[in-house]
This record gives sequence, structure tokens and C-alpha cells, in this order.
Amino acid sequence: MVSRQDRIQLIKSESERLIKYLGSISADAWTLPSACGLWEVRDVAAHLVMVADLYGDTVSRGIQGDSSPTDGFPASGSLDPASFDDLIAEKAIAIRKSEGDSLLDRLGSTWERFNLLLGSIGPEDWGKPCYHIPAVFPAERFVLNAVQELAIHEWDMRSQIEPGAPVSSATLPTLMERIPRRFGPTPGYDRFLMDSENITAVRYRFQVTGGVSGQWDIIVEEQRARMEETIISSADVTFQCDTSTFVMLMYKRLVLDQLLDDGRISVQGHPDMVAAFNSWLKGE
Repeated sequence: MVSRQDRIQLIKSESERLIKYLGSISADAWTLPSACGLWEVRDVAAHLVMVADLYGDTVSRGIQGDSSPTDGFPASGSLDPASFDDLIAEKAIAIRKSEGDSLLDRLGSTWERFNLLLGSIGPEDWGKPCYHIPAVFPAERFVLNAVQELAIHEWDMRSQIEPGAPVSSATLPTLMERIPRRFGPTPGYDRFLMDSENITAVRYRFQVTGGVSGQWDIIVEEQRARMEETIISSADVTFQCDTSTFVMLMYKRLVLDQLLDDGRISVQGHPDMVAAFNSWLKGE
């Protein structure tokens, strides 16, 4: 497990590297479609401004004993996933429009302030409750979340400017630790829900190599799923891939059937179960 201090340093180095990279791209690249829904590259950058602003506000207030909502944000846990996504998109677009040509400068100054805040928090404050949209979390959680935001959204931008660009290898251990939490049940964070019930649990195993190697099982049943490290010998379907591919599949940035066609993932198991897993990942 990556230490808190290592993650704080990682946030600083990754944010500085990303800002330097964005400062090097052409004006046309800022308006390219990103890999994040309908957002352009500049919208993703604006979202990262919102993230650092929100995290900076909620953590600084939380360690002082105030876990109330940040101005302009709803009560914790009051939004369903669709409303959560709509709010995030609305905030990002508003920042992009208001900042205009100053967006990169704003991105740099906002993450610089957040990095300074993280470096100033004492050991007794990391467990204090802080506001977030899905739920009230301890201050510690925002370190993990910040690594995720930087890593995934850098890829959203960079992969469209430089096709084939990988996710930052330095962030993979933290992302692998973060993925099981994407299976809920925190409102707004449960990204894996099935449309129909499957009473009998189906166990999908991922044998992951490189970066963060190991075996993890995803058990799908009764309209939900959970992820755990492998603890039993048998599985219904077994996939093999590298860490980066697994991470981006679980963040729904890569598509399973295309990865199978490209040979980036291999599989053993009944074709119908593989097809069902593929449909489930897509939300079909």
C-alpha cells in the first residue's frame, strides 16, 4: 500500500507535470474531444480546476470542524448518479467559460494551493470528516481521490492528443486500491449496476501483470457487483491483461470487446458469460 506522504508527493508531481504538458500543446488541441463523455480537452482541464477548488475548500473547513456543503453544492448524498454527473459537467463548463484564456493559469494556481494545504495538515486531522458530494469522508480520502482525478483525467485529455498514451505508471498502485470503491454502495460512486437480476453469482477473475500484478475477482449477482482479491481457486471466466489495461477498463475508458479483438486482453470461459460481462460493463 502506498503511504499517505508518498501520495501527497505524487499529487504534487503529477499536477505539476500535467500543467507543464498542457502548457506545451497547441491551441487547437484544447478544443479536441476528450475521452470523457462529451467534454473537450479544455472542459476536462476546467473540471480539474473545480476538483482542486472543491477539495481545497472542503478539506480546509473539515479539519476545522465544518463538514457542511461547499457553497453552490448540494447536501452530501442527495444526488443520484445521473444528477451527480450533470452537476459535475455544469460546474466544469461554467469554469471553462468564465476563465477563457486564463484556464491554464487558474489550473496551476488552484492545484498549487491544494498541494500547500495537503502539506500543512497535521497527523491528528486526517480522520476528521469533510464534505463531499456523494458522502462525508475523512480528510484522508481526498488524497486518494486527488490521485485518481489527476491520473484518469490526464489520460482523458492526453489519449486524444497522443493516441496510445498510457495512464501514468506512478499512479497505478493508488488506482488499483481505488477501483473496488467504484462498486459502491456510496451514492454517486456506484458505477457498476446491472439492469436485470442474476441470482446465481458469477465470478470473473482478472489475472493482472505488470505495474501492480495479482489476481482479483469481480462477483456479479442481484443487480450489483463487488471486487475482491482472489481467495478461492475456481472462477467462471478468467481474463489476463496488464495493469494499465485493467485500470482503464474498470474506469470505463476502454471497451472489453475491442480489447479482446486487439489481443490486449485474453480470456478463458464460456462465451455467453463473456458477452454478458461485456454488456454489463457498458451498462446495456
